[in-house]
Amino acid sequence: KLMVSTLNDIEKGKTHGAPQDYNQTLKSAPKLNREFCKLTLDLTTEAFNNKVRGLSPSPCSWIESPFGDVKIFQGRASDRKIDIENSIGVFERGLWIALTDGSYEILELQLPGKPKMMAKDFINGLKK
Repeated sequence: KLMVSTLNDIEKGKTHGAPQDYNQTLKSAPKLNREFCKLTLDLTTEAFNNKVRGLSPSPCSWIESPFGDVKIFQGRASDRKIDIENSIGVFERGLWIALTDGSYEILELQLPGKPKMMAKDFINGLKK
């Protein structure tokens, strides 16, 4: 709809293009490296969630955990305060990360050397 509307406006002469200024200096974005993709527990839930969403699926955000460096592909932020050891663990049938102002539930992850999996499948595979 937008494209048809815009083309109709151009045809009727209602819109006008503006020339690009090639004399301005170009700004380049910094390269994404492994350290930039690292998630830390001092992030707010909003910043944590935005970083996961922005880096998924590639290059992907990751966090250090007792299971190794875990890549996080999908999750959801919560303002719920949870008390788990090591700041990452299983809580109420979910894989949660305790953050400073709330928590984050991991929905999809990848362990080192393993395929991508849903968090519920990971929890079901944990040895009791």
